[in-house]
This record gives sequence, C-alpha cells and structure tokens, in this order.
Amino acid sequence: MLKGVSGAKLNRRTCLALLCCAPVAAHGARRRKLSQEQCRKLRAQLDRLQSRLRAGYSAKQGRKLRARKRELELRRYRQCR
Repeated sequence: MLKGVSGAKLNRRTCLALLCCAPVAAHGARRRKLSQEQCRKLRAQLDRLQSRLRAGYSAKQGRKLRARKRELELRRYRQCR
C-alpha cells in the first residue's frame, strides 16, 4: 500500500490507473479546438501552399514547403474536427 497526498492509502492498481490516465488527460488539455474562422484561415493557408507546391521550387524550398504543409495539415487534423 502507498500513502496518497491526503494520507489515504492507495493500492498498486489504483496508482497504476492514475499514472496511465495522467498523460492522456494532459495531452487532451493541450488540444484546443480552433474557431470556424481560424479553421477557414488554416484551410486557405493550405490551399495557397498547395498552389505554391504545384508552381515549382528548388530542392531546398521544396523541403521547407513540404514540412510546413505537414505542420498545417497536422494542426488542422487535430484542431478543426
């Protein structure tokens, strides 16, 4: 048995459950939904970036553009559903 913060005894299973849930709860708290207007602007940024990718670029620019596209797509996926 382990002593909790309030002095109550916690068994191993309870401690394990609390430790397993803590990262999930913290991760969920960081995921903030964007407003519809912010999501629309994010979509417009992606559209402009996609146009730029179709227009041609150097190898160095291409790496930067594709990295930016991945960032924007991930942000849109996480925050605009």
